[in-house]
Amino acid sequence: MSAERPQKDVTIFIGAVTVLSVLIFAGIFLILRHSHSHPHASSLADEPEIKRELQPFVLTERSGAEVSRESVSNKFLVVNFIHTGCSISCEQVNKRMAEVQRLVANDQDVLLLSLTIDPRSDTPPALVKFADRFGADANRWLFLTGDKQPVFDLIESSFLRRDTNVVYQQFSGGFVGVDKIALVDKTGRVRRYFNGLQSGAPKSIVDSINEIRSQSSL
Repeated sequence: MSAERPQKDVTIFIGAVTVLSVLIFAGIFLILRHSHSHPHASSLADEPEIKRELQPFVLTERSGAEVSRESVSNKFLVVNFIHTGCSISCEQVNKRMAEVQRLVANDQDVLLLSLTIDPRSDTPPALVKFADRFGADANRWLFLTGDKQPVFDLIESSFLRRDTNVVYQQFSGGFVGVDKIALVDKTGRVRRYFNGLQSGAPKSIVDSINEIRSQSSL
């Protein structure tokens, strides 16, 4: 009987260690997943001016029409990053974009752009259905896709950095900060980033546009 007790204790100890290991592994996985889904979320609110420019591009709009840098020049651009297999956070960001669309309805010099981070799945027909979910005006809010390389090159060179070493990646691009909304001025300069998960983002975006307008009129 004394020999059975140590064996029982060892079995209990091994079981406890196994359960603890599983919990630790699950916790690490969830942390990595969250950090990629919402990278640096607390730091994305109203980021200051940065040194980026909108680079030349030619992509396909949901209508099938080609859109280039030249065709959107001399306008304020409000830019976000989407995938039609949308998560909760992506839904929130697009609702913010819909609110921006409402706030700038009378401003002909403001255009909204949504760039896919999943061009393989986000075909023009898929983007049409997605845009309709948010009441996107076909003339004021464009949804852009294309071949993977030019899409990713535009996003990386103009807006977001990539981290291909992240353990958990929902999409192959590895872009950091896909919950951001970027504001590009009429010269093509990226002026600010906003946290697309925050309810106050649309008003902050419009306030920034008005501020830039007032500065250019001086």
